[in-house]
Amino acid sequence: MPFLLTPAADALLIQPNQYAWANQAPRRDHRTLPTVRFASSSGCLYIAAPNLSHNRAIGISVPMIDANGNFFTIADVPTVAALLSGTSDHRFILGAIQMWRENAPGVYDALELALGHPPTFDWGWGTYAAGFGPAGLEPLHGSDAA
Repeated sequence: MPFLLTPAADALLIQPNQYAWANQAPRRDHRTLPTVRFASSSGCLYIAAPNLSHNRAIGISVPMIDANGNFFTIADVPTVAALLSGTSDHRFILGAIQMWRENAPGVYDALELALGHPPTFDWGWGTYAAGFGPAGLEPLHGSDAA
């Protein structure tokens, strides 16, 4: 069965197998606020990318195995890549990167290649997000992602 990604109802609570677009959140007290935030889930990769105007961002939550027991495979990589059509190359991957590299290295490598080998951030368990800061879309984790 194909791996499905569906729109999230809330860009600040993107569940596994979901994606969301959101407008740039304004900064408050020189603090970068999340534009997209992912529900904490073990085993997920989270992909964030700004649009070409750098005023909106997409967040995509990709679990290694979905709720129906379907594994994310190399054949599913184009589904993720298609969602990033029209986005900036300033994208990144967050989350369980080491786990994917150890348990699904071919799939992870194919995804990373399709995304143009973006920067990666694996801070272990916790909340991951992305928000617009002074340098553009930035990865957030833990209390910064709250």
